[in-house]
Amino acid sequence: MATPAPVIHGWTASGYDEVRRMYEYCFTHLADRGSSFCVYVDGERVVDLWAGHSSLPRSVRATTTTSRSPNNEQPPGASDGVVEWRPDTVVNVFSCTKVMANLCLVLLVQRGACAWTDPVSKVSE
Repeated sequence: MATPAPVIHGWTASGYDEVRRMYEYCFTHLADRGSSFCVYVDGERVVDLWAGHSSLPRSVRATTTTSRSPNNEQPPGASDGVVEWRPDTVVNVFSCTKVMANLCLVLLVQRGACAWTDPVSKVSE
């Protein structure tokens, strides 16, 4: 079931309109709450999008201990406890390194530096 998408901010270069449509799909069909997405091709920025919010409403935050500030203050710019995503919103990258490590391995395999079946010890030589 589709949900209304938030306002998608930012831009896409000519030829990258489908990226914007897929980004919006993440909000309407995959329950994304807030994110940003930026792509560079050959050193040129071709996509720079952001949408949604970076914090949960106070009523939801109050049920978790990990998202509350020490003195339970509302973030600057918050309305009813919701902070809109901005192009400079800072986020954690806990599991993002797994994706980057896998992409590096894909490049190594494509370039013939290793095979999918090689032990990690060979790849790290």
